[in-house]
Amino acid sequence: MAAAPLAYRVVASKGAEVLDVEVRGATVPLTLDAPALPYATVTSDGGTAFRYRFRLGDAARELDSRKWAFADGDGLYAAPSTWLMRPDTVAPGDRFTLEVLTEPGTSFVTGLHRASPDAGTYEGPVWALGDAPWSGFAPFTLLRDELTGAVVETAIAKGKLTLTPEQVRAWVRRSVALVGAYYGRFPVPRVAVMVLPCKGDGICFGTAMGNGGAAVLVWLGADADVDTVMKHDWVLPHELTHFALPNLSPRYSWLEEGAATYVEPVVRTRRGELSVDAFWRQMLEKLPLGLPEKGDRGLDRTPTWGRTYWGGALFLFVADVELRKKGSSLDAALKGIVAAGGTQEVRWELEQTLAAGDAATRTHVLTALHQKLGAAPGDVDLPALFKQLGVALVDGQVRYDERAPLAKLRRELVAPEPK
Repeated sequence: MAAAPLAYRVVASKGAEVLDVEVRGATVPLTLDAPALPYATVTSDGGTAFRYRFRLGDAARELDSRKWAFADGDGLYAAPSTWLMRPDTVAPGDRFTLEVLTEPGTSFVTGLHRASPDAGTYEGPVWALGDAPWSGFAPFTLLRDELTGAVVETAIAKGKLTLTPEQVRAWVRRSVALVGAYYGRFPVPRVAVMVLPCKGDGICFGTAMGNGGAAVLVWLGADADVDTVMKHDWVLPHELTHFALPNLSPRYSWLEEGAATYVEPVVRTRRGELSVDAFWRQMLEKLPLGLPEKGDRGLDRTPTWGRTYWGGALFLFVADVELRKKGSSLDAALKGIVAAGGTQEVRWELEQTLAAGDAATRTHVLTALHQKLGAAPGDVDLPALFKQLGVALVDGQVRYDERAPLAKLRRELVAPEPK
């Protein structure tokens, strides 16, 4: 018989400066990650419930870390793993529920799953609490949509923005739709997108977190206009694409970042946001940044910026070409991973991930390419591959050779979607 869920009840006061937490169902010692421990004070450890107080405001201002907790404007932001004490020992089937009560004027938003569509209670596997998705306490403007198979909860933090809430909502919808267009549906059933104002006229930064749910934090420039977010933004689509792969060991971050780096311009080109010339210019100029340099030890063991982002994109670009030669595509492989349950809500091993993609394409392309490029620099001849595809930069302009052996494949890779 399954154990009763670990039940959390959190009362936030003083604008969430202080969290009073009650835990029921805990039969083993509870702990927090070391940086958060100084902000927790046990108030009662007797009877049927364990109670403690967590000074979230102090933690946010003093830690000031996107990994642990931070303050931004009128809001406090932290993954639940920062403020929810949890067992040291967890069985795979252990579950939790979470109820959060806030004062009027403060809303709680989290990437964790709601217990039911409109419930104020959240739930998930206990193992996820060690790295659960972002949560925020702030005077948010809250908007809800359903599209491409997902519930999208947009939370706009208080602050100066040129864009109206409905224009921000349209930007989030556009970004979700781009990812849904590539995968056939959005990869996870629910995502929380927290939009925080920043200085400037663009998108300042974005970050995504999974593990038992899905959340994105994205900083939107106060002076950003509609064209910026609806036609030119790549940051939010990039972050949302992360939910279409499982959480992997840090040594395989190149696959997670590479997929987002490669898929985002592919789908934006197919949808008409990027021109075909702009796509190939990016590939011609940026993919060489992912090639190994002196001292490289393969993608798995060379965690530089270039190898992580563009080395990962290079891996997927080469895989896409090889799969298309065999009558399939990277689209089919990545969709197959999602269909097998490999989203950022779960943790998988790399071998399981690549095998799911290979099974979907009935090939061994992904596994074989990792054997070649994972533990060693490999020998990708990128200039020769571009020549076969019939694309080059000549006097600063993208030029195409329609007589090249893989010219048809090149055209198919970013062919516009049918109207």
